[in-house]
Amino acid sequence: MPSEYTTRHGFEKQGAGENINAWGERLNNALDLVDESISGRAEISLTGNYTLDNTLNESNEMRRAVLIFTDGGLTSAPTVTIRDVERQYFVENRGATYAITFTAGGTTGSVPAGATCWVTCDSYNVKVFDPVSVVIDRNGLIRFDVAQSLTSAQKKLARFNIGLPLTTSVQDHGGDDTGTADASTALGLALDEIIARGGGTLKITGRPRLASRVSKLEIGDVEINIVGDGATNANFLVDNTDGGLQITSTSRNGSVHVSDMSFAPMRDGAGTGLLVSVPEGGNQIERQFSCENVNFTPEVYGSAYAFNNPLKAAGMYRPYLRKCVLAPGATATTKQGIICDLEGTYKPEAYDSYFNGRADIGWKHHSTAAEGTFFAHNTINGPDLGLSHYAEAVEPELYIHHNHFNCAVRNALIDGAKYFWLTDNLAYCNDVTSFKDWVIVNANGGLIADNIYREPGGFEGAGSNARRHVDLTPRAGGAVREIEVREGVFSLQGATSVAPFYVGPGATKIRIQIPASATASGYDYATYPTDLVEVDSGASDVQITTPSEIRNFDAGAGAGPDRATFRDSASPAANDALGITYWYGRNSSAAKVPYASIRGSITDPTAGSEDGILQAYGQVGGTLTMSATLGNGGVSAGNFLPEPNGFLCTGGYYVRAFGVNKKVVGARGAAVANATDAASAVTQLNTLLSRLRDHGLIET
Repeated sequence: MPSEYTTRHGFEKQGAGENINAWGERLNNALDLVDESISGRAEISLTGNYTLDNTLNESNEMRRAVLIFTDGGLTSAPTVTIRDVERQYFVENRGATYAITFTAGGTTGSVPAGATCWVTCDSYNVKVFDPVSVVIDRNGLIRFDVAQSLTSAQKKLARFNIGLPLTTSVQDHGGDDTGTADASTALGLALDEIIARGGGTLKITGRPRLASRVSKLEIGDVEINIVGDGATNANFLVDNTDGGLQITSTSRNGSVHVSDMSFAPMRDGAGTGLLVSVPEGGNQIERQFSCENVNFTPEVYGSAYAFNNPLKAAGMYRPYLRKCVLAPGATATTKQGIICDLEGTYKPEAYDSYFNGRADIGWKHHSTAAEGTFFAHNTINGPDLGLSHYAEAVEPELYIHHNHFNCAVRNALIDGAKYFWLTDNLAYCNDVTSFKDWVIVNANGGLIADNIYREPGGFEGAGSNARRHVDLTPRAGGAVREIEVREGVFSLQGATSVAPFYVGPGATKIRIQIPASATASGYDYATYPTDLVEVDSGASDVQITTPSEIRNFDAGAGAGPDRATFRDSASPAANDALGITYWYGRNSSAAKVPYASIRGSITDPTAGSEDGILQAYGQVGGTLTMSATLGNGGVSAGNFLPEPNGFLCTGGYYVRAFGVNKKVVGARGAAVANATDAASAVTQLNTLLSRLRDHGLIET
């Protein structure tokens, strides 16, 4: 069969049974041509257009790896035609005047005069890469020009990540950082570079001014870090009504982190300072969004300026705020909508931050996810509603601890929690009618403890209007159950028509502890708990405990109030004491003495046949002595054992009265025979009288 040749380089391929006794010579020729194609050079003098020769199975120009062209008397720019196969060449144009254009039938590429370039062909189109301009910049990028034609001067910047982190800035992209000129375009280019690179850091220095909002609506799975050089030094000056920066992604794995800088409104109603979002559900990146040491405030740029909404994040997993300030100017007239809006985020956290200003809501977290919220060591001052937590059809845990609230209408609203902790907060009560500190409308468990409530003028009832400090009223479709209120400090208003604590219709299993210190303006809440707590008749199983009583407000026939103790032993045994209650007093020497006690004990822990006793003790001659026992189906006194028919002691049954044991039923003696005559009748009667005296039934 005739010889065949490879597509790209034209090497001869041997057919089966071909060139017997000559295949070695032909193979050696093919190897020489391979060698030529790898390192061979061809020098060609150009006088005009030129086509590389392509003789098969022989040395030719088309196969050479290196092509060197010289000017042999050119009067115009030449065109060199190469074979229309996938191929690449290292080309040197030694001419000083004309560029050389290469073609394979499609798009052409040009090698400038005096340049050395890579020329590639995809079997139709030609591209030229100029390695002479290759540099590795400070961000670890390989940069080179792709010149497709000298006349159009079209160039493309190609970038290759060689492993070094990308750091760029607004200034790197021609932006002004003095606040004089608009830097919006340069900021967009800087973010584009980070996104194209697969992530990196945007370093902010100076005060770039944003005359229009910069929006990046598809960042993919990249991580973007925006870092300033101090919250009061590096600022985005937001000089428009749409907002500062918007970064979103249709991927759940993009992340944004902002630190050490400010977003400063340059006009009133400056939109949303920072908006970041990813789709809800499925993402598990820790700290997917964070703001640390970031201010959203006009600072010195104008006390009349404010954002409509300083910060909004949606869909992010574990968004994190720390040491942030979100506040308008002191004289701003715009009422903010939501100072910090975390709609649809998962397990948000905020620490050591300040949410300030007239607004509808200070901190808002509404979510469909069964994740918790952590809100600690923050200050919310000014909004109508300080903290709003809402969960749709799920029951996350909620931690609100050691914060300072001073809001206009409500300090906190909890709507949807498996369990919440509302502890150690300082709550100012604004002097408006129907103000409420904590409003719980849907929760399946919670603790309200150790909070401090202040009136507008300070402690102890400076206000004058009726208000609630705690309102436990379930909304329609909600539930408020198993809530414990255990406050340690009460600085509450007295002399109002409204009790500070309210348990509304539908609430159930509410436990409220009132300490002895619960007084305000002369009102002793420990003695008069209904002055502190109002219980609606529609509530059930509500119990209030004070130092002097336990009060249950259930109108039904069920038991209550109730108190339980539990010895949770892994190895219960007979005679285990389950608990002891003591009553102490002083003696004539002023010593503290337990005058009486009650003790519960196990007598048999066997499952299915358990037995227990309750024992009463009293002081007898200076010693706490057991006086009575309840259990085993009966009652005993002293050291007698309980029996169904009395207290059994050797020889009969006894009772103890006035310190004396009285035998009420003796041991049954011999039968008394029937009388048969007058003499025996007297004898038998005397025997019966004796036994009646022994049993204490008649006087001796």
